[in-house]
Amino acid sequence: MKNNVVLIAALLLLSVSAFAQDKDYAKRIIKDLCSENMAGRGYVNDGVNKAADYIGTEFRKIGLKKFGSSYFQPFTFPINTFPNAIKCTLDHKELVPGRDFLLAPNSGDCSGVYKLSHYDIGDSLEEALFDKKRAFGMNTNEAIVLHNAPRDFERIPTDIEIISYDKKMIHSLAQEADEGCKIIFPDSVISNADTLLIDAHNKEINAFTSRNVIAYIPAKKKKNRDKYIVFTAHYDHLGKMGSAIFPGASDNASGTAMVLNLAKHYAKNQADYSMVFILFAAEEVGLLGSEFFTDHPTFDIKNIKTLVNLDIMGVPKMALW
Repeated sequence: MKNNVVLIAALLLLSVSAFAQDKDYAKRIIKDLCSENMAGRGYVNDGVNKAADYIGTEFRKIGLKKFGSSYFQPFTFPINTFPNAIKCTLDHKELVPGRDFLLAPNSGDCSGVYKLSHYDIGDSLEEALFDKKRAFGMNTNEAIVLHNAPRDFERIPTDIEIISYDKKMIHSLAQEADEGCKIIFPDSVISNADTLLIDAHNKEINAFTSRNVIAYIPAKKKKNRDKYIVFTAHYDHLGKMGSAIFPGASDNASGTAMVLNLAKHYAKNQADYSMVFILFAAEEVGLLGSEFFTDHPTFDIKNIKTLVNLDIMGVPKMALW
């Protein structure tokens, strides 16, 4: 156990050194992975598979070997997406998706004009008024905006749900869509609004195919070629929501660049153990790529001596946008 701890520390120090020695390469990888063409490495415009092809090409250029006939390990899963333009206005002011609002990842279609009714659940009088609203029901084309409501607060079941946040909004992904939709706003954007217009449409993909990208460098010592040191990272990100792109420079183009930097280092400095490099897909959907690999390994994972996962490594100072 003590030897493993020492080995991990040594490998981490080496990885930092290798990254620093080829900062221009890291910048190029991060910039390419965050380009508009990669569409946030998600499930609109096939961004995640464009990124997989890019990583496979880098593996080939570096000279890494394949387990079997391909660098790629495909698998399928359902995913809910928002590929089309999203129109959203408050009091006739056009809002920007990803900045002024988000659709919850499990949202379905929503389209219409709604009169907004605001309730501050942090205020006992307004909470009592909301209880009356809940008892008597909604008016036609009315939408409720709840301010300062706890996550477990009982809401009114409606086709459209509005969530007001006073903290930073964070986008995420879902594999399935629910009935109706949920729109998330910063409190500062929606706090005084009277009228909402929304036109948003989701697309559920029942069997999207994504790919882990896997390669290795054999050990310098023949007797150790079935013993592995493994570096992993996920390369996928949140993709697109309408016109909004979530490029994911730190999470996790940075970790992907680090893995590729390490691959370059060990390609020139063959180690005593076989060095394996795995870039996982579908991490943002729920660790699906790493789960698929452990269920369907391409080499004997019982022979892994050490595994180092690289996530959110930070981004070299650069202009990405």
